[in-house]
Amino acid sequence: MTLLGKHAAAGRDDPAKILIVEDEFLIAMECEWILTEAGHDVVAVAADEQQAVSFAERTRPDLVLMDIRLARGGDGITAAKAIRSRYGIGILFVSAHGERETRERGESADPVGWLVKPYTAGTLLEAIDKAIVRLDVPDS
Repeated sequence: MTLLGKHAAAGRDDPAKILIVEDEFLIAMECEWILTEAGHDVVAVAADEQQAVSFAERTRPDLVLMDIRLARGGDGITAAKAIRSRYGIGILFVSAHGERETRERGESADPVGWLVKPYTAGTLLEAIDKAIVRLDVPDS
Protein backbone atom coordinates (compact mmCIF):
# COMPACT_ATOMS: atom_id res chain seq x y z
CA MET A 1 0.00 0.00 0.00
CA THR A 2 1.32 3.45 -0.87
CA LEU A 3 1.21 6.57 1.28
CA LEU A 4 -1.89 7.81 -0.52
CA GLY A 5 -3.53 4.42 -0.95
CA LYS A 6 -4.29 2.45 -4.09
CA HIS A 7 -6.07 4.42 -6.77
CA ALA A 8 -9.72 3.62 -7.07
CA ALA A 9 -10.56 4.18 -10.73
CA ALA A 10 -13.10 1.56 -11.69
CA GLY A 11 -11.43 -1.01 -9.46
CA ARG A 12 -8.31 -1.03 -11.62
CA ASP A 13 -5.52 -3.36 -10.58
CA ASP A 14 -3.00 -2.15 -13.16
CA PRO A 15 -1.62 1.38 -13.15
CA ALA A 16 -2.89 3.99 -15.58
CA LYS A 17 -0.16 5.32 -17.88
CA ILE A 18 -0.05 9.11 -17.52
CA LEU A 19 1.91 11.82 -19.32
CA ILE A 20 2.41 15.00 -17.30
CA VAL A 21 2.74 18.24 -19.29
CA GLU A 22 3.82 20.97 -16.87
CA ASP A 23 6.54 23.59 -17.29
CA GLU A 24 6.93 24.42 -13.59
CA PHE A 25 9.60 21.93 -12.45
CA LEU A 26 8.55 21.68 -8.79
CA ILE A 27 4.87 21.29 -9.66
CA ALA A 28 5.71 18.59 -12.21
CA MET A 29 7.85 16.68 -9.70
CA GLU A 30 5.21 16.91 -6.98
CA CYS A 31 2.55 15.72 -9.41
CA GLU A 32 4.76 12.83 -10.50
CA TRP A 33 5.35 11.86 -6.86
CA ILE A 34 1.61 11.97 -6.04
CA LEU A 35 0.73 9.83 -9.04
CA THR A 36 3.51 7.32 -8.45
CA GLU A 37 2.60 6.98 -4.78
CA ALA A 38 -1.03 6.38 -5.80
CA GLY A 39 0.03 3.53 -8.08
CA HIS A 40 -0.12 5.22 -11.47
CA ASP A 41 2.64 4.88 -14.07
CA VAL A 42 4.05 8.28 -15.09
CA VAL A 43 5.44 7.57 -18.56
CA ALA A 44 7.06 11.00 -19.09
CA VAL A 45 7.08 14.64 -18.03
CA ALA A 46 7.05 17.31 -20.75
CA ALA A 47 7.57 21.05 -20.34
CA ASP A 48 6.58 22.38 -23.75
CA GLU A 49 4.26 21.78 -26.69
CA GLN A 50 6.75 19.91 -28.86
CA GLN A 51 7.81 17.56 -26.05
CA ALA A 52 4.18 16.90 -25.15
CA VAL A 53 3.23 15.75 -28.65
CA SER A 54 6.47 13.78 -29.08
CA PHE A 55 6.14 11.97 -25.73
CA ALA A 56 2.46 11.22 -26.42
CA GLU A 57 3.40 9.62 -29.73
CA ARG A 58 6.22 7.55 -28.21
CA THR A 59 4.64 6.49 -24.92
CA ARG A 60 0.91 6.29 -25.83
CA PRO A 61 -0.37 7.07 -22.33
CA ASP A 62 -3.92 6.43 -21.19
CA LEU A 63 -4.26 10.06 -20.09
CA VAL A 64 -2.40 13.37 -20.46
CA LEU A 65 -2.41 15.92 -17.64
CA MET A 66 -2.07 19.17 -19.57
CA ASP A 67 -1.20 22.63 -18.29
CA ILE A 68 -2.42 25.53 -20.47
CA ARG A 69 0.62 27.82 -20.51
CA LEU A 70 3.80 25.94 -21.31
CA ALA A 71 7.51 26.67 -21.59
CA ARG A 72 8.89 28.66 -24.53
CA GLY A 73 5.52 30.35 -25.08
CA GLY A 74 3.80 27.05 -25.83
CA ASP A 75 0.08 26.52 -25.61
CA GLY A 76 -1.34 23.45 -23.89
CA ILE A 77 -4.62 23.69 -25.75
CA THR A 78 -2.85 23.50 -29.11
CA ALA A 79 -0.79 20.53 -27.88
CA ALA A 80 -3.93 18.86 -26.48
CA LYS A 81 -5.78 19.22 -29.78
CA ALA A 82 -2.85 17.65 -31.66
CA ILE A 83 -2.56 14.76 -29.20
CA ARG A 84 -6.31 14.11 -29.13
CA SER A 85 -6.75 14.24 -32.91
CA ARG A 86 -3.61 12.28 -33.84
CA TYR A 87 -3.57 9.62 -31.13
CA GLY A 88 -7.03 9.66 -29.52
CA ILE A 89 -5.54 10.11 -26.05
CA GLY A 90 -7.69 11.68 -23.34
CA ILE A 91 -6.72 15.09 -21.96
CA LEU A 92 -7.28 16.36 -18.43
CA PHE A 93 -6.49 20.07 -18.27
CA VAL A 94 -4.74 21.05 -15.03
CA SER A 95 -4.28 24.80 -14.96
CA ALA A 96 -4.56 28.00 -12.99
CA HIS A 97 -6.23 29.45 -16.07
CA GLY A 98 -9.85 28.41 -15.69
CA GLU A 99 -11.55 31.55 -16.90
CA ARG A 100 -14.49 31.22 -19.29
CA GLU A 101 -12.58 32.22 -22.45
CA THR A 102 -9.82 29.69 -21.80
CA ARG A 103 -12.28 26.91 -21.02
CA GLU A 104 -14.27 27.67 -24.16
CA ARG A 105 -11.10 27.52 -26.25
CA GLY A 106 -10.04 24.34 -24.46
CA GLU A 107 -13.31 22.58 -25.26
CA SER A 108 -12.10 22.28 -28.87
CA ALA A 109 -9.62 19.67 -27.58
CA ASP A 110 -12.51 17.54 -26.25
CA PRO A 111 -11.01 17.19 -22.75
CA VAL A 112 -12.20 14.57 -20.28
CA GLY A 113 -12.04 17.14 -17.52
CA TRP A 114 -10.59 20.27 -15.91
CA LEU A 115 -8.78 20.69 -12.61
CA VAL A 116 -8.00 24.23 -11.46
CA LYS A 117 -4.72 24.93 -9.64
CA PRO A 118 -3.94 24.99 -6.86
CA TYR A 119 -5.11 21.45 -6.16
CA THR A 120 -4.55 18.93 -3.40
CA ALA A 121 -3.28 15.38 -3.83
CA GLY A 122 -6.81 14.19 -3.17
CA THR A 123 -8.49 16.41 -5.75
CA LEU A 124 -5.82 15.52 -8.34
CA LEU A 125 -6.32 11.79 -7.82
CA GLU A 126 -10.10 12.16 -7.83
CA ALA A 127 -9.99 14.07 -11.13
CA ILE A 128 -7.73 11.40 -12.65
CA ASP A 129 -9.96 8.58 -11.46
CA LYS A 130 -13.02 10.30 -12.97
CA ALA A 131 -11.16 10.88 -16.24
CA ILE A 132 -10.07 7.25 -16.44
CA VAL A 133 -13.59 6.04 -15.78
CA ARG A 134 -14.91 8.47 -18.43
CA LEU A 135 -12.35 7.15 -20.92
CA ASP A 136 -13.17 3.57 -19.90
CA VAL A 137 -9.47 2.68 -19.99
CA PRO A 138 -9.07 -1.10 -19.71
CA ASP A 139 -6.52 -2.67 -17.35
CA SER A 140 -3.19 -3.07 -19.12
